[in-house]
Amino acid sequence: MPRDRFLAIWACLHCVNEEDPQVDKTEKIYKGRPVFNYLVPRFREFFVPQCEMSLDEGMIPTKNKISFRQYIKSKPIKWGIKCFILCDSDTGYIVNAEVYTGKLPDEIPDLGVTGNLVVRLCDLDLIKDQNYMVFTDRFYTTVQLAEYQLKHQGIRLCGTADTRKKTFPK
Repeated sequence: MPRDRFLAIWACLHCVNEEDPQVDKTEKIYKGRPVFNYLVPRFREFFVPQCEMSLDEGMIPTKNKISFRQYIKSKPIKWGIKCFILCDSDTGYIVNAEVYTGKLPDEIPDLGVTGNLVVRLCDLDLIKDQNYMVFTDRFYTTVQLAEYQLKHQGIRLCGTADTRKKTFPK
């Protein structure tokens, strides 16, 4: 496809009506939010995950000049949009996802930023009180999060705990 034709099509492709007064333009991903809000519920609608799930971050490669683009030197894709993804451990199928656009306020102060992220991603009626287990790496794993999830969501948490964290019980 010629470059000029691609640019002409690209200029007409929109996912959100910019003139709609109900559009929240203060949100950093407001232009892609309708697509994201359409896809993520469909992931859950057509697939029931098995009892083991995994939570980790992933990168969507991009070189665009956007305010929430991340650089992580240890990743194979170093520049991109950071997403936190809850997947089925066997198939890798996405159950829930969240795009990182900056720090959000803590809903549950005792859990911290990463603990609140895990709670938000696991807050699904599909998996609550169904004997599910979520595997995380040490970036997310805390004793307080494991206790909270088991008590409030009925989900078990498995991951490497960092004993050097100040919140680790003695």
